[in-house]
Amino acid sequence: MKLPEHLTIKNFNNPTGTAVSTVPIIRDLTNRYNLVVSKTGISMKVYNDHKSIVFVVKVPSEKNFRYKKNIFYDVIVEFYPIASLDQEEDKSVREYGMRVYSNCPSFTYTFTHVYGKMNSLYRKIDQSMYSEKALKEPANIKNPYKLSGIEKTLWYALRYVQDKTGFNKKSIEGYIETVPANFKFPGNIFDGIVSQEGKIQEIHDTEMIKLKSRKSKAQSTTREFVIDGKTIGGREERSKSNKQGNLATTINNRLDDSKAIMQNRLSKDQSNKLDSKATNSSIFKSRLKK
Repeated sequence: MKLPEHLTIKNFNNPTGTAVSTVPIIRDLTNRYNLVVSKTGISMKVYNDHKSIVFVVKVPSEKNFRYKKNIFYDVIVEFYPIASLDQEEDKSVREYGMRVYSNCPSFTYTFTHVYGKMNSLYRKIDQSMYSEKALKEPANIKNPYKLSGIEKTLWYALRYVQDKTGFNKKSIEGYIETVPANFKFPGNIFDGIVSQEGKIQEIHDTEMIKLKSRKSKAQSTTREFVIDGKTIGGREERSKSNKQGNLATTINNRLDDSKAIMQNRLSKDQSNKLDSKATNSSIFKSRLKK
């Protein structure tokens, strides 16, 4: 499939350029954005770079409720004017070309290669910020048709920009960061942005914190305690101990009951034997008298 000359909002939302509907995908992303992303710390900074406008957006992971430490993805979107734009279109960035960066794994492993082929990766960060493997190897499994969208963190970032500015250039001006007079773009504005490989490692480390936390919690349930001078394990062992104790008590009670029953039976047998002897003795004496 032929890739577009420029990445724009329009072909990002409809990467095939055909009647194939992306409405279900966008509806799903809209629901997730409204329910989670928009309420969990998404933020942006905006910079002028000559004729381009650069948005740096922090997009929260939708899985942060599972983590001990929140994960935020770094998304950069540069809007640059296309030569074919007329004066009316230039009032909005909707028809501008886009160059983008994201360190979300769904972008890294699905779209980095394709966007690189389109010359639509953001250029003013160091090349090492991109995964070398993702740049070189096509995503034949995750993106077999080599489409240029829709990737969730880019979509969330663009939706946030739309909500705040409507993509209107005058509205965008109100968000542009003030920089020193001698500032030379990009300066140090990208210092806090993590590389694609670095973000993957951060996610892995966060998952490990989660696993360690689970292990710690499990260990805390087996802390030692003392009963009758004996050291017993935690809740799990105590539960086993209680069960074993209850079982032993039940067995002892049943043994006691059995003993009582046996003793009762023995007493009755002995009594019956004595009665029988007495009766036989009386009969014997009676016969002697006769």
